[in-house]
Amino acid sequence: GFIGYLGANGSVENLGVVNAYVSGGDNTGGLVGAALGGAIERCFFTGTIAGHGANTGGLAGYILNGTRISSSYASATIFSSLTNVGGIVGNAGGGDACTLTNLYSSSMVHGKYASTGGVAGTSANASTSFSDCYYDSQLIDLPGQTPTSYGTGRATATMTASLSLTGFTGQSGLYPYITGFDVSKAQVYLSTVPLTLPDNYPLTSLTAPATVTQAREPHRVGHVGE
Repeated sequence: GFIGYLGANGSVENLGVVNAYVSGGDNTGGLVGAALGGAIERCFFTGTIAGHGANTGGLAGYILNGTRISSSYASATIFSSLTNVGGIVGNAGGGDACTLTNLYSSSMVHGKYASTGGVAGTSANASTSFSDCYYDSQLIDLPGQTPTSYGTGRATATMTASLSLTGFTGQSGLYPYITGFDVSKAQVYLSTVPLTLPDNYPLTSLTAPATVTQAREPHRVGHVGE
């Protein structure tokens, strides 16, 4: 990810990464590979993420030790052939319980195993909380299996018309964006980064359904704070 490891006292705030390509092994995320505590607030990621190990997520691959993620979203194409794949985080909550609040994923999530979900692939701590966390239920590619139940799945039409989250601004027919980010250079694609996969990569499809209209993304990079 943009940051490999986030320490217990670190924080990432007001950061947007637009149309990026991220590829890695274990603990691969759009913004953070593994968060060992700390906070991710008012951040977003758009682009493509290819995980070749366990724990792959739109914002973070693996979070633990009380990590907090709030008021953020991911709109990515996420691929993984291994376990723990999520639209926001791959694995949420080793050690002390983590907190995920006021989030959404409009990510196209392609998984192979049952530990695949719209918000999180799995949670290693049953006390980890998911509050006001949503995902587009039409964008989960998990043939023959049911995705994990972390967060609330909603149809694309609902996500782009009536999803109400604190600190977000909605637009008719589009996913919400974080209030205060510059949207004058809005993007209308999920990702234009070419993705080359090995011949034996066990995926069933590589593109979103033709009926899905992906939303714009705020086009501004903020700062990383500690």
